[in-house]
Amino acid sequence: MFKFIFLFFNLLYFLTQGTITEINFKDSTPSNENRYSESNSYNSDDDFKMIEITLDDDNTVTRPDVKGYENLGWIVKYNGEQVLHRNAENELSYKYFGTTPGKYEIYVTAWKDGEYVQVSNTVRYSIGNIETSETPEMIEVTLLDDYTVARSDMSGYENLGWIVKYNGEQVLHRSAENELRYTYYKTTPGKYEIYVTAWKDGKYVPVSNTVTYTIGNDKTSEMIEITLDDDNTVTRPDVKGYENLGWIVKYNGEQVLHRNAENELSYKYFGTTPGKYEIYVTAWKDGEYVQVSNTVRYSIGNIETSETPEMIEVTLLDDYTVARSDMSGYENLGWIVKYNGEQVLHRSAENELRYTYYKTTPGKYEIYVTAWKDGKYVPVSNTVTYTIGNDKTSEMIEITLDDDNTVTRPSVSGYENLGWIVKYNGEQVLDRNAKNELTYKYYRTMPGTYEIYVTAWKDREYVQISNTVTYTIQW
Repeated sequence: MFKFIFLFFNLLYFLTQGTITEINFKDSTPSNENRYSESNSYNSDDDFKMIEITLDDDNTVTRPDVKGYENLGWIVKYNGEQVLHRNAENELSYKYFGTTPGKYEIYVTAWKDGEYVQVSNTVRYSIGNIETSETPEMIEVTLLDDYTVARSDMSGYENLGWIVKYNGEQVLHRSAENELRYTYYKTTPGKYEIYVTAWKDGKYVPVSNTVTYTIGNDKTSEMIEITLDDDNTVTRPDVKGYENLGWIVKYNGEQVLHRNAENELSYKYFGTTPGKYEIYVTAWKDGEYVQVSNTVRYSIGNIETSETPEMIEVTLLDDYTVARSDMSGYENLGWIVKYNGEQVLHRSAENELRYTYYKTTPGKYEIYVTAWKDGKYVPVSNTVTYTIGNDKTSEMIEITLDDDNTVTRPSVSGYENLGWIVKYNGEQVLDRNAKNELTYKYYRTMPGTYEIYVTAWKDREYVQISNTVTYTIQW
């Protein structure tokens, strides 16, 4: 009898511990919405259990208050593509703002073992009649003979833009709202890709095919092959078809010389300060100097010092021209121009006592003179400052950073296509529509340095129209 009772209770324990509960969500929503939760199978341990999230009738997602996770976030997918990764640390419930007809999926992630991983079930819902919901047709982009691209005239899109990539990297995002044709202005040899984007579900997405072309099939645009001799003399071939050939010398990663190479087939840099040197050839093309050769490299031995002459005096004239005093004793004088706190130009000042920076985009400008000293460029003058933009449509916006890293901007008028720009460790990671947002908090919390500022569409390009706020998240 005792043995029977023992076996009975063991069986009862086994059945209660192994019970599988299946939850069926009854569809009580209108006919144009389909909603359900999908439980997924995961391998979890006692310290990292899966979170059970639920979906309410109004498509609000709710999660429990759990501990032991790092950097919780909401992931939203629309028609299979991720459209949002939002910080969920202080949110037990969230309702996605997008209401475009289609299929939506939401789940929770956390930071684990160096990456974001899913730590919850997935809830799903649909808006609209999926079978009949209208999506605009793809825009057709064609390439014409003169590298002009033409797009079809399609309606139903928001904030159309041209995207240009050069050798795989994006170099332009330009409004295409009122342009059925566009010709990218640069013709530097290389591979170009152009397509059209539109604003959809909180981000820019491609809405056209991509056209591709390559510039540089003749000898006048081929790269020059330069060589380095044992005594660090650099030699180039005698080539035609280039304008204003020049030698560029870099020391420890910083440019220290731009020398005319028109009549020089060989050159030996005079500097012998210990460090790493790089030399290549440039030419003037499409309004700028571009590299037209390979790069040769060499290194030399220990650090030396030298005395610095007295400081150069820089003055600002009425037309934003700067003038410097004529001082001797400096090596490789250069103009430095900063725009809104960031350097935008380093130009030789060896033979220039006056200089006018060519850009007049509204903002704050700083100009001073540098010289080469002890293996690096150092300031050798005072700094002059001026600001362009005195009306409300061109004044800089002052943005602020709160303690929780939320950025706030003022409500301003007169700007076109306001956007938040977020940089992570110097690389742009977000371009987000800021038209209807006076505050924004970037959702990622990975350790590193973050920079945020506001842009607007002005004079056929996106320009920075605010100060930059910076914060760092520590490991």
